[in-house]
Amino acid sequence: MCKRLIMLSIVVLLVPSLACLEIQGSHTLYLAADGTVVWSVLEQGIRLEQEEEFLDRVADSEHPAALALEALYPGSLTTQVLRQVTPLAILTEAYFPGIDLVFKNLFTLYELPSTVELRIVDERAHLEIRFWMNPDESEEEAVHDAFLLALLVECRIVLTEGKFIEARGFEIVEGGRVAKPTRIDTDEAEENNTPVELFLTWTTRDEPDEESEP
Repeated sequence: MCKRLIMLSIVVLLVPSLACLEIQGSHTLYLAADGTVVWSVLEQGIRLEQEEEFLDRVADSEHPAALALEALYPGSLTTQVLRQVTPLAILTEAYFPGIDLVFKNLFTLYELPSTVELRIVDERAHLEIRFWMNPDESEEEAVHDAFLLALLVECRIVLTEGKFIEARGFEIVEGGRVAKPTRIDTDEAEENNTPVELFLTWTTRDEPDEESEP
């Protein structure tokens, strides 16, 4: 079986049924010290034959990004049209009361068994993610799982305060301010019925820079 090293369009990932809209999207999760998160979807270069109809859907929060984020049950959702002429640009943002809820709802949406836990103790936060692939799934379900894996590869998690200090399945970059998921090979876990395991640990406040010695 071919290894699932997935790099797919994030728009296709989120709403397969609406993938006929070709939109270049970037996804950033802005993570606060208390674990709350804003999922920000910036769509640019939008060129459609029926742009007016699409903008009407944006105004009603019925465009692909909004529908996808709504499926994850956010606390609130906002949409801004950044550019109203070709090529269009849209910013859609959803607030969630915990980054653990984002992943829990994602796995529930794709019907994958999982455990997700967020712990915050003594100015340290730890997010642990474990999920199991389904070896008996249909071809359609396998495609949906691939969409999920693409998200875990393509999104950026940006701390609003503090620094990432440890990770598995993520690359810590930009001085500890950003975590980027690494490619995920799920074949071994699927064949052995063992979970795919990811984690992130970060400080919950900015630490003062050490003064350099004279």
